[in-house]
Amino acid sequence: MPKLILPVADAITIADVSLKNGDFSFFTLEESDTLKQYLTDVNLALTQVDISETAGEITFCKNIEIDLGHFETRRNEGSHIISLDSFSLSKNRHNISFRRFSVAPLQTESAFFTQQRFRKAYIAFICPEITLAGFDLDRLIQHGYFCADTLQLERAIMTLTSNKNLPLPYRKVLPNELARKTAALFNIKNVVVKDFDIGVTTKEADADYLITFNHTYVTANNLTNDSTLTDDQRPFELSVESKFMNRAPIKMNMRVPLLSPGLQVDYTATIQNFPLAALNPVISHKNVNIQYGFMQKTDISTSVRNGVARGTVKIQYKNLEVQVLRAGSRKVRKVVTKIADLLINEENVVDNDPSTPFKTGVIYHVRNRQEEFFVFLWHALQTGLLPTIVPAYERLKK
Repeated sequence: MPKLILPVADAITIADVSLKNGDFSFFTLEESDTLKQYLTDVNLALTQVDISETAGEITFCKNIEIDLGHFETRRNEGSHIISLDSFSLSKNRHNISFRRFSVAPLQTESAFFTQQRFRKAYIAFICPEITLAGFDLDRLIQHGYFCADTLQLERAIMTLTSNKNLPLPYRKVLPNELARKTAALFNIKNVVVKDFDIGVTTKEADADYLITFNHTYVTANNLTNDSTLTDDQRPFELSVESKFMNRAPIKMNMRVPLLSPGLQVDYTATIQNFPLAALNPVISHKNVNIQYGFMQKTDISTSVRNGVARGTVKIQYKNLEVQVLRAGSRKVRKVVTKIADLLINEENVVDNDPSTPFKTGVIYHVRNRQEEFFVFLWHALQTGLLPTIVPAYERLKK
């Protein structure tokens, strides 16, 4: 910047610079679309401005304070609008805050899926409060390094719909691949998410299935792609507590080395006290429908190395009844269902009774390149879950 002012001055010093109640509109013409951005009620304050070769601040001022009342961005041909109702940034306080940040659809779910050639989620997200503490603006400007101590989200709500009637894309990018491909360095030491509600709807040929994760609390550490801060021994760590279908307590701990060339994941999870029929949205593509049954506790332990998941599922349940469905029509196969009633474990509990041995499910699943990260983990879980419930499942599904 000092070189820009050389034709008129060697240096510029100003005690304070302020802008109040500004409104701005930006339009960016792209090859086949237009990006529109709107900012209203913008307030800017710069203190001790010093634009010179000897300036001690990379930002050429001691402090920057930015506040705005509303921001939104959209494309003419876009499917969503991104907006927020309040934004503030302080260089000296090292924080950024957002109020009512949202990603909202601009079209109906039906219109959205009509335009998609491949499977893509229809998403809506809103978060009343997002704060970023310990943010280093100087480091971002000077080195392009995004660094913060804590990212916190409170009372967020996300709804997601996946249409299984659409074909999958050729390939899905995994978290470790995304971190390795991101050119700019980032490091967020801690992530905290409080009271997050998530709803996932799956559109099948015959019906829509909804699963929810309510009152979700997340803590995460070492979210970075800086090779000096992370490796296989210092991975990204994630801890989650939630209520599946607003009823069953879930706890999960996960470790993911984000710079690993191949996908590596270690995770454990515990689920307690819910009706097994709630699993039908998850296992619907397996042609088994759970009619009744109550799960007391499930312990899951899985390791993923280079896209291959191995682990165990220990599920304790009682009073189980299932139906076996036809693959195409999903109608009940009555004869096979009657056979299944004879073959299923109606209960699987730890009771130290030799006549009723406890069955542990074995997880083994090789990732298909089209599987998303969490879909891959769900599919891996099913390989251990279903044989635990129906020991003869591999024969019955044919």
